[in-house]
Amino acid sequence: MFKRMISILAGVACLAQAATFAQAGEVRRFADRCAAGSCAWHLAEVKAPQGWMIDQQFSLNTRALMLLPKKEKLSASDPLISVRTQGNGALADPAGRTGATYERLADIMQANGKGSWQVFRVFDPSHAGEEHELLALGKVETGNGRFTVSLVLNADSRATVEKNEDAFRQVLAQIDLLGAQSARPVQVALNH
Repeated sequence: MFKRMISILAGVACLAQAATFAQAGEVRRFADRCAAGSCAWHLAEVKAPQGWMIDQQFSLNTRALMLLPKKEKLSASDPLISVRTQGNGALADPAGRTGATYERLADIMQANGKGSWQVFRVFDPSHAGEEHELLALGKVETGNGRFTVSLVLNADSRATVEKNEDAFRQVLAQIDLLGAQSARPVQVALNH
């Protein structure tokens, strides 16, 4: 009975956290039960650009902020923007996928002048329906710590990626602003 009550309270706390995704401008900390007991993960919170929406359940399930086009019925050909945030890790090697081709684009300077975003155009034929990507990798330091962030715009064609690049850049600009925020309390919710 006690364990069930704790599970219910943890679920309510998790839903309360998820309900605040629209409050942009911070990195939230979550924890899931795992073999080690409790495994932490982070979520950079930004507001969805105009014409996009945040899928809260998809974000919780994937441990990454997931943005989808705002429309009544989504299709497999719709683009997707994801923001994956990790605690103080090294930047991932973008060329780690077998069969994918990477084109390094010009770096984008971070708004705080402390670093830049490494930007790549990616083609990966093994990801049917999401073969084309625009990828940005960088580090952000907030009042709550240092974080490695990867921002990805996935689509089924290069034209769709280019059409949605403005939304990608708007999200990237908001992530940049996370580093300018003052310290905020880290909030933890135990998901089950």
